[in-house]
Amino acid sequence: SDASICGLGQAAPNPLRSLLSHFPEDTPGSKS
Repeated sequence: SDASICGLGQAAPNPLRSLLSHFPEDTPGSKS
Protein backbone atom coordinates (compact mmCIF):
# COMPACT_ATOMS: atom_id res chain seq x y z
CA SER A 1 0.00 0.00 0.00
CA ASP A 2 3.01 2.28 0.49
CA ALA A 3 3.81 1.97 -3.20
CA SER A 4 0.30 2.90 -4.30
CA ILE A 5 0.26 5.90 -1.97
CA CYS A 6 3.65 6.94 -3.35
CA GLY A 7 2.41 6.53 -6.92
CA LEU A 8 -0.65 8.63 -6.20
CA GLY A 9 1.44 11.25 -4.43
CA GLN A 10 3.72 11.56 -7.46
CA ALA A 11 1.02 11.37 -10.15
CA ALA A 12 -1.64 13.60 -8.57
CA PRO A 13 0.41 16.84 -8.40
CA ASN A 14 1.42 16.60 -12.07
CA PRO A 15 -1.99 17.42 -13.63
CA LEU A 16 -2.51 19.91 -10.82
CA ARG A 17 0.74 21.71 -11.61
CA SER A 18 -0.09 21.56 -15.30
CA LEU A 19 -3.47 23.13 -14.59
CA LEU A 20 -1.90 25.86 -12.46
CA SER A 21 0.63 26.52 -15.22
CA HIS A 22 -2.09 26.87 -17.86
CA PHE A 23 -4.51 28.85 -15.68
CA PRO A 24 -2.42 30.80 -13.14
CA GLU A 25 -5.08 33.53 -12.98
CA ASP A 26 -7.58 30.96 -11.68
CA THR A 27 -5.41 29.86 -8.74
CA PRO A 28 -6.16 31.39 -5.32
CA GLY A 29 -2.48 32.05 -4.59
CA SER A 30 -2.06 34.32 -7.61
CA LYS A 31 -4.75 36.70 -6.35
CA SER A 32 -2.93 37.60 -3.14
